[in-house]
Parts: sequence; structure tokens; C-alpha cells
Amino acid sequence: MLRPGGEIILASKLGDGAGLQGAIEVAVAPLVRHIGWSSAFRIHRIIAWAERRGDFAPADILPVFPNGFFKIVRLKQRGFAA
Repeated sequence: MLRPGGEIILASKLGDGAGLQGAIEVAVAPLVRHIGWSSAFRIHRIIAWAERRGDFAPADILPVFPNGFFKIVRLKQRGFAA
């Protein structure tokens, strides 16, 4: 539950599946599965969910340490004045 105009903030290992990072994600997928990570959960799935709902819009996608492997995704509720 969010207050009107609230945000959902996700901080996790979220893949984008593109370029060198995407290739690395695929290569290490069998190893990281043992610690509970999955490279199958990609940023585009979160954005698609927000678009299907219609009441959230991506505000930021920020790469964080190490080398952008982890991401912070901010989804802002639509329809509310800032």
C-alpha cells in the first residue's frame, strides 16, 4: 500500500540482458543460482508490469556497485501532483 503519489523502490540484482553485462549474466547464471539469484528477472519485466497497470511510471533506473551489476529501480505513481 502506498500513500497517494508514493513510489515503489526496488534494489536488487536486476539484469538488462544487453551487451557485455548480459553475456556475463548468462555465463554466470548456473553459478549464481546456487545462492538464490536469477538472471531471468530482468528490468524490462518490471517496466512491462508498470505499463500494464497504467498507474506507475519508471522514474529512475540507477546502476550501482559493482559496475552496475545491481540496480535501483524507482516507480512513481501516476496521476498525482508532486
